[in-house]
Amino acid sequence: MFLSASVVRRGDFLFFLVSIACWAMLSSATHARLGETAQACVDRYGQPVNVNRGDVCSMVFRIPGPQSGNKLVTCFFDAPEPTSVCQAVTYNNFGHDLEVMEQMLELNSQGSKWLKPKITPNVSLGINNYDWDREDGATAQNHGGGMYIWGKEISQRNRDDKRQGFRDRVNGL
Repeated sequence: MFLSASVVRRGDFLFFLVSIACWAMLSSATHARLGETAQACVDRYGQPVNVNRGDVCSMVFRIPGPQSGNKLVTCFFDAPEPTSVCQAVTYNNFGHDLEVMEQMLELNSQGSKWLKPKITPNVSLGINNYDWDREDGATAQNHGGGMYIWGKEISQRNRDDKRQGFRDRVNGL
C-alpha cells in the first residue's frame, strides 16, 4: 500500500533523500578502485599502514571510521609513483554479503559489465566462494575472508602464466 502525499511530511521526505545521498557518498568513498592513481588512494584513506616497493608496489590502508573494524584495502601498482595506476585491489574483512560484493564490483567496473558469478560451496567455512569475469577480461573472486579484483592486464597475465605452466608440465612428460 502506498502512502498518500498528505501522510508523508515534507521534512521527513527531505531527510530521507539527504540520508540516501549521504549513504551513497560514504559507501562509495570507502572503496579503492581499479584505475585510480596511488595519490588518489592516499587522498581517500590517508597514509598507508604498509608499503611494499618490490617488483609490484602495494599499499595497505586501514578503512577509517568507528564502524570499520579491522577492514583493510590493499592496492597494487606497477611502480611506487604517485601517478601509478591501481592494477588490482583486495578487500579484507568485509564479510560475505553479496550486496556489498556487488557494490565493490560496480565500483571496479571501469565501464565494462561483470558477468554472473560462478558459485562454489566452501563446506569447511560454511559459505559460498564467488568467481566473476568481466566482459573485458578482468576477474574477481571472494574466497574465505577477502575479495580480490584484478584489472584486465593482470588477469590476462595470470591466464597466460597458467597456460605456460600447463605447457611446461605437458612438455615434461
